[in-house]
This record gives sequence, structure tokens and C-alpha cells, in this order.
Amino acid sequence: MDPVRTYVGRVANALVGRDNFQNEENYFLSLSVVLIYLFFVIAFSVGAAVLSYRYNRSVGTGSAATVVYMLLAFLFSYFYYPFYALVLSAKSSRR
Repeated sequence: MDPVRTYVGRVANALVGRDNFQNEENYFLSLSVVLIYLFFVIAFSVGAAVLSYRYNRSVGTGSAATVVYMLLAFLFSYFYYPFYALVLSAKSSRR
């Protein structure tokens, strides 16, 4: 089994209380790793939402549709970035 997956599995078990750490220092270290990971995931998603919002406002999409597209980009940011790079970016540069 891959070492990263093993470490993440141990962190998850510790956070839900299935595995007891020897000392609290390891618990706080693992908790900080999870919080830093969540911060970067949220920052990645917010970046996609802002990119979607700015693109749709520049194209002239209505306010309600812009918010809907922004929320979809936030939820599916891993799909939105390649879509923007391959489709929308090329379309906006042709103007």
C-alpha cells in the first residue's frame, strides 16, 4: 500500500477516534495537516468560482445565471479549470 494513503488513513482514524495516539503532539500535527489540506482545497474551489464569475460577467450573462455558474464551478472546480483552459479561454481570446 502506498505510504501517503497509509498516512492519510491513519490520520482519518485518529480524527474519528478509532486510533489512539501515544501523545497529543501527533494528534495536533495530524489535525494541522488536515486543516491545511482543507484550506488549499477551499482556496482552489474559490479560485474556480471567481474565474467563472469574472468570465460570465465579462460575457454579459445575467446575474442569476452567473451565480449559478459560479456555484457549479466551486463544486466542480477540478473539472472547471480544464474546461476553462481548453474551451472558454480560447473562445474569449478570439474576440
